[in-house]
Amino acid sequence: MNSMTEEITFFEKNGDALLRRMGISKTEFAEKMGVKKQNVNALFATKNILILKKAAQVLDVPLETLIADAQEQEDITINGFVEVNREVYRVRDKEELLRVLQAVEELEANARSVEE
Repeated sequence: MNSMTEEITFFEKNGDALLRRMGISKTEFAEKMGVKKQNVNALFATKNILILKKAAQVLDVPLETLIADAQEQEDITINGFVEVNREVYRVRDKEELLRVLQAVEELEANARSVEE
């Protein structure tokens, strides 16, 4: 097994693309992280969990999104919003998608019980 320093995180491999997808410039990201723009690439490559945690908060993504294995993250990308009965759900991964589906199932069950 590779040591942690040899592991490549999703953030390291796809930081630029992630910022573009989130609609955030490197300059804006640097300002929110409290670093100079020229240090953003170093942030992408960091293995420091505290820095990754702050980056996840700035980007409003789960920490796991940034630290997951790059190949694993490339397989499926989920990012969006779903509105169910005027309630908006943010969907960034399979678990959040399953929570939305569970909420829909509960609403359907409640509707059926009211009809009976």
